[in-house]
Amino acid sequence: MFGTGAFTYRERGKRIIILNTEPPLLFQTIRGVVVEAETNQPIPGANVIIKNLDPLIGASTDTYGQFKLEKVPVGKQSLMATFSGYWPSNLENLTVDAGKELVLRIALRESVTELESVVVVAELDKARPLNEMAVVSAKSFTVEETSKYAGSFNDPARMATTYAGVVSAPDDTDNGIIIRGNSPRGLLWRLEGIEIANPNHFASDGASSGAISMLNSNALTNSDFLTGAFPAEYGNAFSGVFDLKLRNGNNEKREYALQAGFLGLDASFEGPIRRPAGRGVPNASYLINYRYSTISLLENLGLNAANDGVNVPAYQDLSFKINMPTQSAGTFSLYGLGGTSDTEELFDETSNNQVFSLKESEKYRLGLIGFSHIINLGYKSYLETGISHNETQYDFFLEGVSDGQVFDEDIEDYRNGVSRISTSLQTKFNAKHSTKIGAIYSDFSYDINSIGREVTGELKYQANETGSFGMWQSFVSHKFNLSNSLTMTGGVHYIRLNLDGQDNIEPRFGLKWQFKADQALSFGFGLHSRKEETSLYFTELFRTDLTAYLPNRNLELAKARHFVVGYDRDFKDDFHLKLEAYYQDLYDIPVSADPSESYSSLNQDNAFQRLPLVNEGRGRNYGIELTFEKFLSKGYFFLITSSLYNSEFRAIADDWFNSRYNGNYNLNAVGGKTFKVGSVSKNKTLSIGLETVIGGGARTTEINLPASIQAQETVFFDNRPFGRQLDDYARIDFQIALKTNKRKITHEWKLDIQNVTSRSNIVAERFSRAAGAVVPSSFAGEIIPVLSYKIIF
Repeated sequence: MFGTGAFTYRERGKRIIILNTEPPLLFQTIRGVVVEAETNQPIPGANVIIKNLDPLIGASTDTYGQFKLEKVPVGKQSLMATFSGYWPSNLENLTVDAGKELVLRIALRESVTELESVVVVAELDKARPLNEMAVVSAKSFTVEETSKYAGSFNDPARMATTYAGVVSAPDDTDNGIIIRGNSPRGLLWRLEGIEIANPNHFASDGASSGAISMLNSNALTNSDFLTGAFPAEYGNAFSGVFDLKLRNGNNEKREYALQAGFLGLDASFEGPIRRPAGRGVPNASYLINYRYSTISLLENLGLNAANDGVNVPAYQDLSFKINMPTQSAGTFSLYGLGGTSDTEELFDETSNNQVFSLKESEKYRLGLIGFSHIINLGYKSYLETGISHNETQYDFFLEGVSDGQVFDEDIEDYRNGVSRISTSLQTKFNAKHSTKIGAIYSDFSYDINSIGREVTGELKYQANETGSFGMWQSFVSHKFNLSNSLTMTGGVHYIRLNLDGQDNIEPRFGLKWQFKADQALSFGFGLHSRKEETSLYFTELFRTDLTAYLPNRNLELAKARHFVVGYDRDFKDDFHLKLEAYYQDLYDIPVSADPSESYSSLNQDNAFQRLPLVNEGRGRNYGIELTFEKFLSKGYFFLITSSLYNSEFRAIADDWFNSRYNGNYNLNAVGGKTFKVGSVSKNKTLSIGLETVIGGGARTTEINLPASIQAQETVFFDNRPFGRQLDDYARIDFQIALKTNKRKITHEWKLDIQNVTSRSNIVAERFSRAAGAVVPSSFAGEIIPVLSYKIIF
């Protein structure tokens, strides 16, 4: 017995005491609520069980749809919720940690007819979006995905680049995502059901990306990501939608999480606030997450984590959510997000005994406060109302100096505010029919100050504008379940921007046919549009007589028609195959009013341009996407995605050109394996992850070298925009993590390494006065290791 190592003994006098040397098994609580997917109503009497446990652990939901499963072993557990007349919900391989309760919201969908094969059919799409109206090009993702994918740094945007049709920005320092050949600017960010400004650090005016997300994954819950033909409730979106949800804090016990690493310090606090008077009503709760981060530690270790000449950037952010259920007045939520980031870049070059220097600094500030209210109206409807206010500030300074004389100067100071109110009513008439209607009003305020001067002191551009304008949106969306295997959705989105006064009607349609228990076909169509960044509308230019005017004041919305067809196939052992083909017809695109210019907003990733524009541009994107994945089971997972695509644009002239984001192809493979280490109590797990990305190189306009040498500045072949494609992009990321569970505490060490091969991917090219040649401009390409330690208790 003692030879096994599981027991030992001690002698005390004439007694022998036998001791168990193995640590005790650790347990945790899983609890939550079960609701009807389309009405948000709690489902009393639903059964919730932990699968594959002996003895079985299960519970039934109470009057408020709540359940609690106690003494659940720590580790990976799978859960199933069932109720008569509803599809079962299977939540596979949930992570149960000793330091934190697992709180779930489980939505059940009513079946149209009772079928013996209902369980088999319901298993088909484990990544089914949370939005019941989305039937194509949509995927839900979990918070765990943002942390288990190598190189994602807990950033939802970086995680999304592993999906089919999504390509990361060529510059590794930016988390911009290119969806089906569209500019990153076409992405809509939503939080708690309402549109928000760009929630990324180190962002520029008009951009939708930055270096890293302000929304820490510790504050998020399961959310949706859509890449085309969106349902009718989504407007002011051109290429994709990130529909993010903040999680509620634990409403029964206080919990904390602290993380320290090379990127800084992160702290999370959550717990109950009060106990409502209504018996059985869940407690109110709070969740606060603060992060301060600097990469100076990497610099001190001799690792260049920023581009050459870039001062060490710093950022910090704060997010919170207060959730307040009531007995009969519904649920109230107050939430907020704030972030600051600063960076500065210096560049020097000597040529022909002349010294050229460039100084550039950027600051980005974001503040968001929001309020939401959800109330059930009877048993078939619920009303959701949201109010929010968003403030952003972007400061930019650029100064070029040659032998002590300023030859270029650009100063930008943009302050934008948006107040929004939205309301929607969702009604489920029966198992076959449900409708959602809603309206949104956005009030934009702006204070724009910018100036640009040539070496002569002549103004290049100027803006000194303050004011406000509005935008109206409304929608109606209907879902028709013709049978358990055939679903049709349709609707209309209306949008009116007060600046141009145009009424835009956008029809949407989706169809999904699950013709076999393990196979489905889908189709989607949508007309979509998006406004430009506010600063673009109000930039002043100067006529030859030096009088100022606003050439872009009345630009119409850019528009796109999306067509998508898809095929899904489910295999045994958690394997899934998905194919989608798409075509996008883009029109009314802002392009240069000068026929000799090839400028198109489709190639812009921010709001910086100083040209008179007209809505006469076109664009087209088409391609095919493949996804082959194995969901996490038996300790491992993988996701392989591939895209073949083409993206083109046309300015006023009739010629078609490659767009800036036409990479032509992309291949991504990510996977991971988890091992149980240590004692038989399985309190330690070691996880290893790897990601490989290969794709078409960045596109640029070819530099005219003889003309550049003569002019001593970069001169392009403007008649061949984006005709040159640089070397293919490639990167390998690696992750290793050790998690240890002890009684009521979880420890995790993680090492996330980006670009383990130290490959230097060329982002752009420039003319060098010193070399008299075209030289590449690229990310430093050094290995970026991010080591962190996290404790949850």
